Amino acid sequence: MILHLDLDCFFAAAHRINNPSLENIPIAVGGRSNLSIFDKTAQKRSLSKIDGAFTSSIISVNDNSKSFEEYFLDANKKVRGIITTSSYEARAYGVKTAMSVSEALKWCPNLIVLPPNYPLYHELSHKLKLLLQKEIPTVEQFSIDEFFGDVTLVE
Repeated sequence: MILHLDLDCFFAAAHRINNPSLENIPIAVGGRSNLSIFDKTAQKRSLSKIDGAFTSSIISVNDNSKSFEEYFLDANKKVRGIITTSSYEARAYGVKTAMSVSEALKWCPNLIVLPPNYPLYHELSHKLKLLLQKEIPTVEQFSIDEFFGDVTLVE
């Protein structure tokens, strides 16, 4: 038997691990184009680890410490960005993947929108893969939040 594991709301759930105040409220993770590549000021950048989990970028910039205003507002104070995922609480308001952040805030004014934290997602995905490999004879990772496991021989 082959199991398919697809971790719904993975990015949103990852943020809740280190921040319990995000539990049971509408949250979403949104992203913007990586405009930091044009920034001439010094930034802390690091190469993403590639040790089994999929990553969305090779170079990570620590944007997860930025506030909503710093990350999602442009120079004209216009909200920019696209929803990557949302919690079930936010989905109840109609917030969904690929929706603009500004539209999501219209549907759900109390929505907490967080910048992505790709190093965290990668770390958690990798830890999950290691756990699955201990319990399931054959595991194949399909994406950062999707796995297949062959449990045919498991007793």
